[in-house]
Amino acid sequence: MSLTTKQVFPWLLALVVLVIAIWSSIEPVSRAVWYAEVLPIFLVFWALVVSYSRFQFSNLAYFLMSLWMVLHLIGAHYTFEQVPFEWANRLLAPWLGEGRNHFDRVVHYVIGFYSFPMA
Repeated sequence: MSLTTKQVFPWLLALVVLVIAIWSSIEPVSRAVWYAEVLPIFLVFWALVVSYSRFQFSNLAYFLMSLWMVLHLIGAHYTFEQVPFEWANRLLAPWLGEGRNHFDRVVHYVIGFYSFPMA
């Protein structure tokens, strides 16, 4: 049986998420924050892997869910307010009117991308 791109793509994304999860776990800024932030990621990841044999989302949905997981794992590693996101902050600050790190806002906006294809 040959595997198609539709069958392989979710597993490649899972591998990417796992590699970033391992990186994220290595010396995070705050271990307590890391545990709190990755728990929902691991629960969703586990549910997707367990349910894959009975139900598959589209590759677009898997991509967007993986994007959310990756961004959340990056935020967990640094804590959201300390993510090195200066280049984007310079672009976003004039529109959002604050000097804070906007990584948290971007990641929470991406949750809509994660939720929409599942609905």
